[in-house]
Amino acid sequence: MATASREFYSLGDTDYATPPGEILRELLEEQGLTQRDLARRTGLSPKHVNRLVEGVVPLSADVAPRLEHVTGAAARLWNTLEATGQTWRGCGASATWPRARHGWPTCLSER
Repeated sequence: MATASREFYSLGDTDYATPPGEILRELLEEQGLTQRDLARRTGLSPKHVNRLVEGVVPLSADVAPRLEHVTGAAARLWNTLEATGQTWRGCGASATWPRARHGWPTCLSER
């Protein structure tokens, strides 16, 4: 039985990273909000919101609670997504992150 449990990843230990902007884009669509709506509700500029969605700027710790307030997705989720993405980028993974396209970064493969 111990062997079978090693086939699964523990929570938060996946072999891919999802950019926060991708999740934000999906949540906005599901909630019927525009980027401009999000900007107004979070007190961010429309340009900054667009750059977050496009993955051009990092999602800072002070923005995460604002996103939580508007989207309902926990600030911890936003911070975790950003930290995971920074780890991937730091390992030389492509900015488009998913494993399907680029493989697991070598620096993260060894445990």
